[in-house]
Amino acid sequence: MQTEMDVQRRTEDILSCALDIGEHMLNSSAEVYRVEETISRICKAYGMTRVDAFAIPNCIIVTVHPAEGRPVTQTRRIVNVSTNLDRVDYLNQLSRDICRTTPEPMEVRRHISEITSERQESWLWILAANVISTAGFSAFFGGSWRDVLAASFAGIVVTFLQKCFKVRSSNVLYNVILSAVIGILAFLSVRYGLADNVDMIVIGGIMLFIPGMELTNGIRDLMWGDIFAGLSHLCEAIIIAVGIAVGAAGMVAILRGVFA
Repeated sequence: MQTEMDVQRRTEDILSCALDIGEHMLNSSAEVYRVEETISRICKAYGMTRVDAFAIPNCIIVTVHPAEGRPVTQTRRIVNVSTNLDRVDYLNQLSRDICRTTPEPMEVRRHISEITSERQESWLWILAANVISTAGFSAFFGGSWRDVLAASFAGIVVTFLQKCFKVRSSNVLYNVILSAVIGILAFLSVRYGLADNVDMIVIGGIMLFIPGMELTNGIRDLMWGDIFAGLSHLCEAIIIAVGIAVGAAGMVAILRGVFA
C-alpha cells in the first residue's frame, strides 16, 4: 500500500514530466494554449482531479490536485526560445501516447530525451535556406539580378554571424546589430557599383528576422482567449520589427550622411 509520501513523490514526478514537455514545447515556439492543454491532459490521464495550468511565453506555473494527498505546484522559467515545429509535432504525439498508455515517469523522460536530443539541422542547410530566402524576396520585390546577388551575400554573412554568436531569433539587440550589418552591406554594394538598389537588398536581408512566428502565435493565443499571452507575443513581434527597422534604416541613413 502506498504511503502518503509515495503518493506525493509520484505526483511530483508526473507533474515534472508534464512540465518538461510543456517547457520544450514553449522553447520550440508552440502556442501557449496548446502547452496549457497538453499539461492538463497529461496530468488528468494520471488521475489528477484538478489541474490549474497557467503559461505565458516565458513561464509555466502548474498546480495539480491528486485524488489522495496534498496539491503540488511547480514552476518553469522559459529561456532560449527558437522555432522547431518538428519538435512540437513529436511532443504533441508523445503527449497523446502518454494519455493513452500512462507509462511510468522514467519512460516518459526517456522519450523526451530522445526527442530533444535529435540531430539539429546542418548549418549548411540553414545557410542554403537563408540564401534562397534573401535572394527570393529581393527578386520578388523587384530587385535586379545584381541586387539578388548582393542580398544572397548578405544572407551568407548573417548566417555566419548567427552561427558564431549563437543568436536567438527573439533577441532584439542582436536583430538590431544584424540588420545594421545588412544595411552596411547593402549601402556599400550600391556605393561601389556592385548592386543597383539599397532598398531591394535590405528587404531581402531583413526577411530572415521578420517575427512571423511571434505574430502568428500572438493572434492565435488572442483568438483562444489567452489575452495576456497573446498581447505578450504581439508586443514582442512589434519590438523586434522596430529593432529591425532601426538597425537597417538607421545604418543606411548614417552611411548616406557620411558619404554625402
